[in-house]
Amino acid sequence: MIISAKDCWSKAKSKHNTYFNSSVTAARDALKNELPLYLYDFLVTNHDKIRDGNENSFRLIHKEYSLLRDKMDKATKDSVDKNLGKIFNYDLFCDITVKRWSAYKLCEELNILTCPYCNLSYGHTITREKKGGIRPSLDHFFDKATHPLFAISLNNLVPSCHHCNSSLKGSVDFRVTRHLNPMLNAESIKISLNVDPVDGRKDLTLFDSAKIILEYDLSDPRCVNSVKTFLLAERYALLVKEARLIAKHMVTVSTGGDFDSQHIEWALRGVSSDNYRDRILGKMIRDLSAKYLARA
Repeated sequence: MIISAKDCWSKAKSKHNTYFNSSVTAARDALKNELPLYLYDFLVTNHDKIRDGNENSFRLIHKEYSLLRDKMDKATKDSVDKNLGKIFNYDLFCDITVKRWSAYKLCEELNILTCPYCNLSYGHTITREKKGGIRPSLDHFFDKATHPLFAISLNNLVPSCHHCNSSLKGSVDFRVTRHLNPMLNAESIKISLNVDPVDGRKDLTLFDSAKIILEYDLSDPRCVNSVKTFLLAERYALLVKEARLIAKHMVTVSTGGDFDSQHIEWALRGVSSDNYRDRILGKMIRDLSAKYLARA
């Protein structure tokens, strides 16, 4: 991931919890006689954890559920899978035609405007009165096919772009293959150029052949896997001309006689610590500023 999305659903949490409580409870109780009693009791006991949990607690819940699933024969597993899909009903949640709380209503209250996996695509939400509209793709960090319990859990829904969710992540199981989680982890990847700031101030032409580099902990498999899965190095390499120009502007401002707020804003292209998650390339501009926009 490029940007953190820990608080992205803060404005929506209360409404989503109300929806989760009513829809899950009603469906679960309606199907009580079709579920093994031990599974029904498990769902009731863990209702709040499934609703409010994060990746760490989801892992524990999945482990407990897997032990229960081991008790089931194939026919029971098939029946349970079908019924869990009805209890944690993502398809119903995504219905744009309903007026109640839904995926579209959720995304209307999203706190960030770009994909946290790449920061290269906007995630605007627009709905039409009759039918149709656009919204961010909601990536299930733990995919709903393998982990149906978390299909509408708020902290399992990552507001992402189609490229990252469908084209690149695809069927990769993030529970098994660890990745950075925008809903939980801090920002761990820095975007830079391979030009020393001191050298760059002395010779701007060094930026003409500069290459984008991603700095992250190579010993952390979550970082390595995230960079690989989402093709971050390759995608940012395509933006090297933009990065060179931005860095040149920053160095020019930092070495000039004028170093006021107007010039700084021009170099930053309006990106700040408050809004970088809402701007495409916002994280890159912020990272480059930390390296190149400083008094010589």
